[in-house]
Amino acid sequence: MLGEVLKIRKRNIVITAAFVVIISMLLVSYVNTWGQDPARGKNEAIVSLTFDDGCKTVYTAAFPILEEYGLVGVNYVIAERLDKETGKYLNVEQLGEMAEAGWETASHSKSHQSLVEMSQEEMEMELRKSKKFLQDFGFTVENFATPFGHWDETVQELASKYYRSLRNTEKGYNDFEDPDYYNLKIKSVFDWTSVHEIRGWIDQANNKGSWLILTFHSIDSSDNTYSMEKEALEEIVKYVHEENVRVATVTEVLDDLEYNCQN
Repeated sequence: MLGEVLKIRKRNIVITAAFVVIISMLLVSYVNTWGQDPARGKNEAIVSLTFDDGCKTVYTAAFPILEEYGLVGVNYVIAERLDKETGKYLNVEQLGEMAEAGWETASHSKSHQSLVEMSQEEMEMELRKSKKFLQDFGFTVENFATPFGHWDETVQELASKYYRSLRNTEKGYNDFEDPDYYNLKIKSVFDWTSVHEIRGWIDQANNKGSWLILTFHSIDSSDNTYSMEKEALEEIVKYVHEENVRVATVTEVLDDLEYNCQN
């Protein structure tokens, strides 16, 4: 009788040990394939929809379109232009409404002057004060985009003191395996950029399994070099939605990348 009990116990111990090994292997597999599309066995693409300068049309045109599809974007705001009486830029209430809906608020400097033409002291003031200005209104500010895309090693070094990432205007896609947080690459949208071309960028990000940062400015029908028509933006957003591409803010992607590194 005792022998039978011992055999049963031994068998249970073996089964339990095997179960633990299987679970451990599944956990390791999950961690190692974080962010991957199981159907393709590669990283899933992520698109970030970013808007520079804090133009009012982002609120009046882009915000409703993204909201219709349950998506959010990133406002890279020029601090001194917020609440300007010209009516061209966002005010605090509009920026706050978008933030409450899940949009990220980021800095695009204090005055939108070229940082590389400043002294180091002036450069640091731009980086520090633009962040503090937005924080004083209650916004969380973690990321920075350089004015005109101008940057150098000093800009990178100083930005790292105040921000989690630095985005310039270098063209390209961002790699999940070895991301450069202080040289995030983008695809800029101009008034001559076609919807077909942007769809191609999205397809390429999908094929590569990379992070695509799309950068817009004003959303209107003006002749401004940095504008895009509302209808064109809606086509892009609809395409992203139909292709089931994940849309995330810059902070959300950085959070995921850092979590993955730690685990």
